[in-house]
Amino acid sequence: MDQAKYQRTGSRPYRGRTFRRGGFRGGQRRDNDEDPYSKKVHTESGFLDSPVMLMFRDYAAKLDAKNDLYEILVKNSRDTTIESKRIIFLLLRCAGHQKGSLEVHQILTEARTRIKELQNTALQKIAMDLYDQDAYLFNRAYSPGLQEYIECLSLWHYLEHETLIGLDGVQKDLRFTVDGREFALLVTPSDYVLGISDLTGELMRYCITHAANPSAQVAIFRLCDFVRAVYVDFLRIPYGLCGKDFGTKIRVMFQSVIKIERVCYQLALRQAEDLPVPPPKFIMKVDDFAEEGLDGAERF
Repeated sequence: MDQAKYQRTGSRPYRGRTFRRGGFRGGQRRDNDEDPYSKKVHTESGFLDSPVMLMFRDYAAKLDAKNDLYEILVKNSRDTTIESKRIIFLLLRCAGHQKGSLEVHQILTEARTRIKELQNTALQKIAMDLYDQDAYLFNRAYSPGLQEYIECLSLWHYLEHETLIGLDGVQKDLRFTVDGREFALLVTPSDYVLGISDLTGELMRYCITHAANPSAQVAIFRLCDFVRAVYVDFLRIPYGLCGKDFGTKIRVMFQSVIKIERVCYQLALRQAEDLPVPPPKFIMKVDDFAEEGLDGAERF
């Protein structure tokens, strides 16, 4: 026996210090040592039926239900976004036709019918899913689709009445009655403001296409005044009230206003010089520099 490794102390050998875990005992447990973790308390029926476990099971069921509802709302929001974009593309076909013509009337009637169908399908499903739920808790799930719907509805309302639809007008069309039960989809002021902020971009596209119509110059100037008024009113809104995307939307709105103003300036200049109205492609080339993303301070 190696005397340097083992030393006899009393009646049994004493193991010296080694480099193994556990120090003098070498990381080995004797059979007669008690291990408090050897008791399988987690398999006892009393532990599984304890109030703590029942409470956590209830929490798990609620979280699963919340996640499932969130995914359902996201799906309906995507359906709302897709259909709203299609209606916007339909409404932009009004450009080039004189207001009050048969073509414009047919387009606006078809768009209004499709808006009603959208309200009674995807938006109604969202309202029914949020019944007896906290709408603010799930707002981020359906807010993108709701903003796109507000943009679509406001564009139709402007082409029909040349005015801006209010928050009450948007909320009025989102109240439903099914089997005697009333549902209402909450439209927050933040969703309304963010949806209206995208309207100026669609009006800019409408303006550029509509400017090629010689009989539509008066309507173009009215549209420019309308967009200016909306932009000025939006500048009065504090940035912190409408989320982090509001600053970006304000900059995009400013670019749209600049493009519309330049179209009006070009039309007024040609009218003063008695020149023909330029085609839409030429009008778009005038505003190519605006796509570079320059802010208002860098333009002037």
